[in-house]
Amino acid sequence: MKRAELDRRIANGETLDDIVPALMDDGADITSYDDLKRFAIEKIESDELYLAEHVLKACLDVADYYGYDYSMGTLEKPTAIDGVEDLIDYVED
Repeated sequence: MKRAELDRRIANGETLDDIVPALMDDGADITSYDDLKRFAIEKIESDELYLAEHVLKACLDVADYYGYDYSMGTLEKPTAIDGVEDLIDYVED
């Protein structure tokens, strides 16, 4: 998604729930709270406890969506996306 489209959608009053699925379809590193929690549970079950703890600590900052590249493991902390203004980092200029 281009920045201009994001700006247009925000101006039209669209919410995170309206915009995030389109960004996820475009391949943005955005995940839902439930998917992130499920990922942590999978890591607990496979004894990757350090990674599970890393993800669960981020979940303490409760949000519906998080920016997180699963391939980065503990090198990147999941970051809560609190509002549409946080989506700017996930669009092209």
